[in-house]
Amino acid sequence: MAETHKPIQAFHEKHGPDFLSDDNGWLLWPDGARRENSPYGIMIEPDPDRHKRARDKCRYWQLRVDRAVSEFDHLKAGLQMAANASIRDGAIVPDSRALDELKSLKAEVERLRSRLRSAERGVERTVPEAVKRRAAERAERQAAGREFDGELSRITI
Repeated sequence: MAETHKPIQAFHEKHGPDFLSDDNGWLLWPDGARRENSPYGIMIEPDPDRHKRARDKCRYWQLRVDRAVSEFDHLKAGLQMAANASIRDGAIVPDSRALDELKSLKAEVERLRSRLRSAERGVERTVPEAVKRRAAERAERQAAGREFDGELSRITI
């Protein structure tokens, strides 16, 4: 094995085989690790900051959900076209195994959505207190602004 591949192999062994690539040239792991998809790219361990790490994990699960939903939608659209052709033209109806596959994809989407919801709760649990305080202050100002706007709109001539 070339010397340049040993650190990559060690990184993959450390973070496991369950990774995926995003549209920006990064490989993402469910533990929050990531690396550039290049033999000389940067490798980033999970962030030591709990909130940032939770957001990285959430990003991984969101990408998994998005891809599973896309696969489900693609198969369902194809089956719908086949069903329409059968109804319209008498074409051969798809085999029932296709419906089983669609049901399996649906179950996978539901499983992944559950993992995503769990990751989102992890993000919510780790929001720093200062960020929560600023968000609450902003919400109060927005409510006051809406109240002011309502009073303003009632003053007419």
